[in-house]
Amino acid sequence: MPRYLLGVLLLLLVSVSEMQAQGDVVLYIEGKPVYRSEFEYYYRKAPKQTPEAYLPAFINYKLKVRYAMDSGLDTVSAFRRQLSFYEGRLVKSYVVDAGMEEQEARFIYERNKQRLQTNDWVRIAHISKYLPQNATPAAEQAAQAVMDSIYSALRSGADFSLLARRYSDDADSRQVGGLLPWMPVNKNMQEWVNKLTVLEKNKISVPFYSPLGLHIVKWVERKPFASYHDKKEEIQAYMEHGGVCSSSVRKDVLALYRSGALAGKYPDWALRLQEVHDGLLVSYLTRKYQETEYACSEADLEHYFKQHKSDYAWDLPRYKGAVIHCRNKKMASVIKKYLKKKPMEEWKSALEKLMMHTAVPQASIEVGVFIIGKNQYVDKLVFKCGSFEQVPGFSYTFVMGKKLKKGPESYLDVKESVIRDYQAIHEDSWMKELKRKYMCIVCGDVEHDGTVDAPIRRADGSVINRIVAPDGQRAVTHYRVIKRYREYTLLEMELETGRTHQIRVHMAYIGHPLVGDWLYGTENHNIAKRQMLHSCYLCFTHPITGQIMEFKDEMAEDMRAFIEKLS
Repeated sequence: MPRYLLGVLLLLLVSVSEMQAQGDVVLYIEGKPVYRSEFEYYYRKAPKQTPEAYLPAFINYKLKVRYAMDSGLDTVSAFRRQLSFYEGRLVKSYVVDAGMEEQEARFIYERNKQRLQTNDWVRIAHISKYLPQNATPAAEQAAQAVMDSIYSALRSGADFSLLARRYSDDADSRQVGGLLPWMPVNKNMQEWVNKLTVLEKNKISVPFYSPLGLHIVKWVERKPFASYHDKKEEIQAYMEHGGVCSSSVRKDVLALYRSGALAGKYPDWALRLQEVHDGLLVSYLTRKYQETEYACSEADLEHYFKQHKSDYAWDLPRYKGAVIHCRNKKMASVIKKYLKKKPMEEWKSALEKLMMHTAVPQASIEVGVFIIGKNQYVDKLVFKCGSFEQVPGFSYTFVMGKKLKKGPESYLDVKESVIRDYQAIHEDSWMKELKRKYMCIVCGDVEHDGTVDAPIRRADGSVINRIVAPDGQRAVTHYRVIKRYREYTLLEMELETGRTHQIRVHMAYIGHPLVGDWLYGTENHNIAKRQMLHSCYLCFTHPITGQIMEFKDEMAEDMRAFIEKLS
C-alpha cells in the first residue's frame, strides 16, 4: 500500500460553495483531507480568479507533489538539505524578534566600532595571473607578456571588466568583472595599498608581482571605516552561530519548535512549511520531467512548432543575427568574411575560437533574435531608430543577419516559448490519462450495470448547478452494481470524461441520486451528513518512468458504517 492513499479528487464533484457547507474539510486528495485554511492560504496567493476556477490548478499542484514523492524525490539528499535550509530560515522569522535583533546587532557594532575603524577600507578590482612559487623563467616571461598586453589595451580604453572576465585567473572575482568585496587595509594588503596610493579614482596600476603572481589593480573606492550597513550581515551571522547569547531569541517559541508544537501556537507555521516542502518537490519534479528525452527531444519540439507555427506570429519585426563589436573596421572585414562561411548557430563559438590566441580581445559578439527596443545597436543599425555609444575598447560595431517580419523561421528562434507550450500541453494530456474509479451509494434499486452518455453544462443563472443538456460538453459515466439493499444500491463508477459534478448529475439524471447529495437529490442530514461517494482506484502513466501506477484505497469509514446499518 502506498504511503498516501489516493482519494477522490473532488475537482469535478464539489463546488466551492458546497465546500463551505461541509465544514472545515473542503476536499480529499490522496485520501487525506484538505482543510479550508490550506485552500484559502494558497488561494490568497493565486492570481485574481474565483475559487471554483482556481480549484483545478490547486489539485493539479497537489497531484504533482504526489508524483514527486512516488519518484522518491523527497529522499534525495539535495532536496533534504534545501528543505532543512529553508526550514531554518522560516523558523527564524518566528523565533527571532527582528526589532531586538536589530538593536543587539547595532550594540555589537558600536562596542567594536573603534576596532573596526582602525584601518581604512577599500574596494578594488583586479586582473590576476597566477604564478606558482616554482614557476620557470619562461612561464614568468609569458605571464608578463600577457599582462603587459592587457595593460596596453586598458591604456587604450578597453573595458576593465571585460578583460577581467576574459583573462583573470581569479575565478570568483572574474564573474563580476574583477570586482573584490570591501576589505580593510591591513598588513596583508600593504603591497596593494602602496600601488593604490599613487592612483586616482578609477585609474589602473601597472602590472606588479605578489606572492600569488601578477596583478593589475583598479581603485574603485576607498573609505575611512566600515559602516554598520557594511558589517550588518557579518554581525548577524556571528549572532546566529552562537557568538553571543542573543536576547533577541524568543526562547518560549524556540522551545515550541524543538518540541514540535510550534504549529499549535502559530497555525500558519505548518502551512508555510508545507508550502516550502511542496514547492521544492514540484520544482525537483519539473526539472526531472523536463530532462527526460520524451519531454524535450528536439524532434518533438520541431514537430510541435510546425503544427502550431501560426501561434508564434509576431506583431513587431525581429532581427535574427549577431551584434559584433570590433577594435576597427579592418578587423570587422576579416570577421565578416570568416563568419559568412559558417551557419549562424556556430558564429559565437567560431569567433571565440578565432580570438582565442590574441593577447587582448579583438571583438565580442552577441547572437540571437532581437526585438525592436531591446538592443540599442540593432535599433540603430537595423531599425534606424535611437542611438548608441561604442563599447570601450571597440571602435566599430556592425550587425550580421536578417529581418524576420512575420514570425520565426525555426523553433530555435522561439525555443523557450515552444518548450513551455509543449510541456504544458503534454502535462495536460498526462493529467487526462488519469483513470478514476469511485464507490458510491445511490437511492433506489439499480437493476443492472450501465453507461450514462449525456452532455453536461452549467445551469442557467448558476455558478454551481450542472444539468444534462444537448448543448453541454460530452460526459460518459460507466457504473457497475456491487450490491443492492432495500432502498439503496452500492455502485462502482468509472469516469471516461471528467466534468464538474459528473457522477452526481448523471445519477440524478437516471433517477438514482447519491445518498446525502442535497444539491441534486434530497437534503436529509439524518440519513447522511455528506455525499456517499469515495475514490477507490487511481491509475496513471508515471511521467518520469513511463510505468503504469495503480493505487487503491479502502472505503471511507462513514460509508462503511452506513452500509453496515443497511445490512
